[in-house]
Amino acid sequence: MPELKDSTAVILMGTYNGGRFIREQLDSIAAQTHTDWRLLVRDDGSTDQTVTLLERAAADDRRIEILRDTKGNLGPPQNFSELCTAAETRGYPYIFFADQDDIWHPDKVAQSLAALRSEEDRSPNTTPLLLHTDLTVVDEDRNVVDTSLMHYSGFHHVAADPLRTLLVQNFVTGCSVACNRALLRLAAPIPSVAIMHDYWFALCAAAYGQLLYLPHATLEYRQHGDNQLGARRHTRLPNPLRTGPWHAWRDGLAVFERRISQAMALNALSKQHAFCNDEAQAAVTDFLDIFSARSRIGRLIRAFRSRLRCQRGTAHNALMYAQILFASV
Repeated sequence: MPELKDSTAVILMGTYNGGRFIREQLDSIAAQTHTDWRLLVRDDGSTDQTVTLLERAAADDRRIEILRDTKGNLGPPQNFSELCTAAETRGYPYIFFADQDDIWHPDKVAQSLAALRSEEDRSPNTTPLLLHTDLTVVDEDRNVVDTSLMHYSGFHHVAADPLRTLLVQNFVTGCSVACNRALLRLAAPIPSVAIMHDYWFALCAAAYGQLLYLPHATLEYRQHGDNQLGARRHTRLPNPLRTGPWHAWRDGLAVFERRISQAMALNALSKQHAFCNDEAQAAVTDFLDIFSARSRIGRLIRAFRSRLRCQRGTAHNALMYAQILFASV
């Protein structure tokens, strides 16, 4: 691999059966105006041509490396955890997350690095920083569905006290994320309770560092039938008719209970790292205190006092409070 510099960016890509679209994504990374990048890929057990395409790309470009191990299929969060651990061990100064099926704008890396390095000039070099951006939502043929994922999903970046939103709802999309080494050292390895890698990194940045945002798209976010998560229009709640009302409720409650586990893991980091400010510490403490109430009414009172900020409107907030009442913690 080429020598690392202060401006080197490592792009971490977890793949799984991405053969249909990965070539376009690799081409868009190769076309970056900032050329001092490395691409570190871990495949999670693909059964299609993904690995073959990656091996061809790595043979053509020394900046591409496939991380190989015998751990098998880990799922997206732990797949990225392996990549993050490898990146931290190798000393990369800047880290980007990449999906296998998107198309990056040519100046994505350059813009994100400029914003990160500008903030680093104003902050101690030990401050964990995460930057995320908006995205253009496209269909599998790259037809534009919406020029803004934030608009499409009904989300917005929260600059002031973001943890009161992030604890109950993630508004950071992983494939738009760039972060510095200080955040990587804090957040990796990703705990098994984490819902997704981007969610965990966003929580860590908001609690122990800074969360930055560029309000314009830096990539095309491709939507197709095989997305792990994908974009959901903000007017849509989970459809109980698809799996039945009980299953929809059960699945949503299980996700919310994992949010509580994430918050516990986040709070545990405070033994080694100080919260970035009093508001961050209060947000985590207030959230966890909800579930120490002796009754559901007590939970509800504490939840209102905690000023949790679920986005997407009244229906989603009502669902959040129902999940708070019935979470088995």
